[in-house]
Amino acid sequence: MVDPSKYNNSMYFYIPYIFEEFEEEIMNMAGKCMDIGCGPGYLTRYILLSALDPKAVVVSMDISENMIGHAKEYSDEERFRFKVLDIGTKHIPEKYFDEYDHAFSFHVLQWCPDIRQAFENIYRLLRSGGTILALMFDWVKPHKELKTLLKSIGFNVLHCSQRKRSITSEDAHKLPQMLLSFVTQFLGNMPQVLVEQFKDEFTEEYMRRRFYYRQTYKKGERILSDIDEILVVYTQKDNNNV
Repeated sequence: MVDPSKYNNSMYFYIPYIFEEFEEEIMNMAGKCMDIGCGPGYLTRYILLSALDPKAVVVSMDISENMIGHAKEYSDEERFRFKVLDIGTKHIPEKYFDEYDHAFSFHVLQWCPDIRQAFENIYRLLRSGGTILALMFDWVKPHKELKTLLKSIGFNVLHCSQRKRSITSEDAHKLPQMLLSFVTQFLGNMPQVLVEQFKDEFTEEYMRRRFYYRQTYKKGERILSDIDEILVVYTQKDNNNV
């Protein structure tokens, strides 16, 4: 299983900028919301809850029982609830249909084997007029193809764009630990000494392949790492297709 304690928050680097861009929309979101692929719940607890309308309740969802258990353990917030759910399943329980007013998902949906199935499930879970704000890596589909896919499901696409994202060199050094927390769960039968050797070699090779460049920043200079392409989607369940 993935170790929630090693789930690195450097993956959340770009998210505050998205919240700033959609600040007015988010602050007026009330009702029942879902955070899809919440991991250990850091984003929900420290960013999402404070950005939403005070009356909003957030249900944090993840495919991993381990992650949900960790999130429950470190939260006593009444507006913060939890559910184990695979958003990519072909058999989403009907009891969850039309239950949510808004949805959020950050750096998660690109992992779904069938991205259409994932968005169809989200559509079913949302109430009429409900919205989803999602951020994902661009290996899913080019943004024009994704926009077409969303429209074919019944969504009214309010925003769909492709962005470039860089991370600081400090965060780049934290990423191998987070990636290894996913990989090493499949190495249970490997002797521990070989697991540690694999971790060292993976980290060394990962850092060797990254590149860095300097950028002027607030009258100074900072070191940035690779540029990633990401997709930002803000879309609404069309009232006419319910």
